[in-house]
Amino acid sequence: MVSGLNGCTILVADDERYITTTISLKLRQAGATVITASDGREALELARLHLPDVICTDYRMPLMSGLQFAKRLVASPATAHIPVVMLTTRGHRMSPTEVAQTNIRALLGKPFSTRELLAKLQEVVLEAGIAA
Repeated sequence: MVSGLNGCTILVADDERYITTTISLKLRQAGATVITASDGREALELARLHLPDVICTDYRMPLMSGLQFAKRLVASPATAHIPVVMLTTRGHRMSPTEVAQTNIRALLGKPFSTRELLAKLQEVVLEAGIAA
């Protein structure tokens, strides 16, 4: 069990229902409050509304990509501080310039293990100094 996520609010954005369901279940078991979105626009609306502690988003989503979503987050003073963990297709690379334009703290290739994702989210929460 990843206790460093206890009390955190985490937004999970992915257009694959299986992924959001699986991640949400594991995060709730770790004590986190979870908000889910199935596309980039919905994720942006929910991020602005709920101001989660951390965001886990897929790179490829309908209506707005994860990268566009992350750029919009950092462009708004209300959401600029929120760290992002980006899920990508295995082998997908993002340029350092793209990452620098966002608050993406980690990239994780699909397929991934939920244990690996939870550990990465905990690491990001600790590095960001988010009290959980």
